[in-house]
Amino acid sequence: MCSIAKYSQFICIYSIFSYTYITYHHLHIYLLLTNVEHISTYLNKLFIHSVTYISECQLNYTESNRIRG
Repeated sequence: MCSIAKYSQFICIYSIFSYTYITYHHLHIYLLLTNVEHISTYLNKLFIHSVTYISECQLNYTESNRIRG
C-alpha cells in the first residue's frame, strides 16, 4: 500500500508540473496575440484555475491516504 501512495503522490506532483508547463506556453502565446488590457484578466483566471487544480489534486491524494489509513 505504501508504494501505491508514493506512486499517486508522484502522479500528483508530475501533473502539477505538466499543467504549469502547458499553461506557461499558453500564456506566452496569449501575450503575443493580445494587448495589455486583457493580460490582468487572463492572469487572474490562470491563477484561479491553477489553485483549483492543485487543491483538487492534493485533496484526492489526501482522501486516498485517509481511505487506506
